[in-house]
Amino acid sequence: MAITWFRSSFLKALISESMIGCECWQQFGIVLGSLRLRKSLTNERERTREHMRTLVIGVAGTGKSYIVKEMNRRGLDAVDIDEGLATFVDEEGNEAQYDSVGRAKWWRTHYYVLKLGKLDGLLCENKSIYVFGSVGGKPGKGDGLLDVTHRFDRVYYLYAPMNVIRKRLALRKDNPFGKNPEEFGLLVKYKARLDKEARRMKFEVIDATLPLDEIIKTLVGTDVSSRT
Repeated sequence: MAITWFRSSFLKALISESMIGCECWQQFGIVLGSLRLRKSLTNERERTREHMRTLVIGVAGTGKSYIVKEMNRRGLDAVDIDEGLATFVDEEGNEAQYDSVGRAKWWRTHYYVLKLGKLDGLLCENKSIYVFGSVGGKPGKGDGLLDVTHRFDRVYYLYAPMNVIRKRLALRKDNPFGKNPEEFGLLVKYKARLDKEARRMKFEVIDATLPLDEIIKTLVGTDVSSRT
């Protein structure tokens, strides 16, 4: 009788331990599978990030041109909207030359608009491209950067406080834009609008005062500081 009771108790204990062990292994398998899936998704994001059309919007003085030049030097495809992808037009839509003398008065009757055909051609030819710019467009015409964000896989907003922008514009030697007080006032209003739209449209924000390597790493998703 005692032997029978012992055998029964032993079998129950063995079965119980086996079940516990089985459950532990099941839980371990779930955790391991989750970690593998997370790693796989992370690797996939890093791979696909290299094959995305990326738009970076930022007002004058946020360092767009400098970032583009440095990304190109490191073997990355980056373009500045100002290099042939946008133009000034008057109220009738005719192309015009920027008047660096009239400035504030000139801006009241002129607009900086995208060359949509050229932009679309660029995006069709490049599965991986970084486009930098600040194009307000003509109201109601759909030719500003905020009107074409859907053409890109990712959109970033390059942000810097106005005191930093003012200082950078004052030090620029190759572009007179923003040096005139009235024109700078227009820039302040435009930036306020972009700040608001970036929040509303939930753009990813990059601090334009960060070191260049950190900004590029954020865009590319990996460290490319060693590329030449």
